Amino acid sequence: MAAVVGVEHYVGDPYQVLNVNINGTQNVLKLAHRYSKKVVMASTSEVYGRNPKVPFKEDDDRVLGSTRIDRWCYSTSKAAAEHFCFAYRKMGLPVVIVRYFNAYGRDWTRLTSAVC
Repeated sequence: MAAVVGVEHYVGDPYQVLNVNINGTQNVLKLAHRYSKKVVMASTSEVYGRNPKVPFKEDDDRVLGSTRIDRWCYSTSKAAAEHFCFAYRKMGLPVVIVRYFNAYGRDWTRLTSAVC
């Protein structure tokens, strides 16, 4: 579940974001495959980008801005990591991908308290 996150990192060091998120995922997948371990990959709702279609579905299109905009490196790194997961799944590795949304903070606390 480790990844480089945060807008300050996307803009400040896009190389590090891409390197850690893509290569780190590959390292985990290689080892999991070697030792026959299941993988849960933590992706992000950012892979949808600016897709105006709501609610999102897993197979919806990615709608991103220009590759010259550093902000999109996080979304791209997580999408590439997902592709590696799908490739390893074809090689027999049990992989589950979860796309988290930003749902925390004061409003989330009120929501969960109301639901409980």
